[in-house]
Amino acid sequence: MKLNIVPARTGTQWVREGVRTFFKQPLAMAGLFFMFMASLSVAAFVPLVGGLLALVLTTPRPDGAVPWVIVVALFMLANFCVSLCVVIAVDSEGWNVFAMLALMTLIGPFLYWVTAMPGIREHLQGEAIVWSPQVLALVVGELAVIAIAILAAGWVHARKASFL
Repeated sequence: MKLNIVPARTGTQWVREGVRTFFKQPLAMAGLFFMFMASLSVAAFVPLVGGLLALVLTTPRPDGAVPWVIVVALFMLANFCVSLCVVIAVDSEGWNVFAMLALMTLIGPFLYWVTAMPGIREHLQGEAIVWSPQVLALVVGELAVIAIAILAAGWVHARKASFL
């Protein structure tokens, strides 16, 4: 492989061609930029998730707690999705604060309720992962809440005349 020596003005020509390309297709270039930024954001979480996953998998815990952890993690994700969708769909800051506070208030009772649930309580300290009908119903319900919230926010947002 040989290095190609070029004059310094080639750099400015390259920049001008890039700007011309941007003005020919601004949406495509902006889309590429935002996809790049999104992939960087996701890539930044890989070490965090990998370290957390390694910690969880190497810590001696009863395997019966895995369904409980999945249900609680999905509840937190649903909580976040619903509050984010309220922010997207509603223009009022007061309603956003109310929705976030109401959803955060539900976390404690949900943890208590899930831990005391008959299909989960018996298997929580067990050595086997048991996917009881109660756990599966909770998982499906939480995924349904996430999907409905995202679809409703998208529908409400699409009906708005302007985002400003």
